[in-house]
Amino acid sequence: MASLLDSIEPGRRSGTSWFVRSDDGRLRLGHDSVEVDLRRFDGHVAAAREAERAGRLTESLMQHRLAFELYRGEFMPGVTDADVEQERLRLQTLAYSSGCRLCELLLAKGEPEEALRAAVAAARIDPLAERARRTEIRSHLALGSALAARSAARHLRAMLHDERLSADRETEALLAKADPIDPSASL
Repeated sequence: MASLLDSIEPGRRSGTSWFVRSDDGRLRLGHDSVEVDLRRFDGHVAAAREAERAGRLTESLMQHRLAFELYRGEFMPGVTDADVEQERLRLQTLAYSSGCRLCELLLAKGEPEEALRAAVAAARIDPLAERARRTEIRSHLALGSALAARSAARHLRAMLHDERLSADRETEALLAKADPIDPSASL
């Protein structure tokens, strides 16, 4: 126990602990001085949803931004446990969804540069999911870069083809707009 506390709280006085409490032989975190980013993340996601339901889109955008900024990648990497894996997938899905909604709100607000940055970051979370890729393409189009939009569309089309996945209708329509396929050409 002393080694654990020395590792977690290197500056503490002997016999005291800032973060770890012992109650009846069980260890627990002292909630009064510990801030857990996972709780903050969940709070921002919930606040974004609530703000959107209430029609407060600027507040929703802010909450999605705060949630997305908190996501730092895979939860507890290297840990192989069914409960941890479920939580990992839950957090990944919420972060991806929050990032995508952030992109959509930024585009609607007329901020395609920031939307593009967020779309690229969201696509890193789930490279095959189409929502972030669509926002990336729309951001390029909003910035007036047809060449970049075409390149992003071709990249998405190739990834889906390689994985033998079909694009959904919304993605197909956007791909046709950004990179019309010559009927005589094939992938």
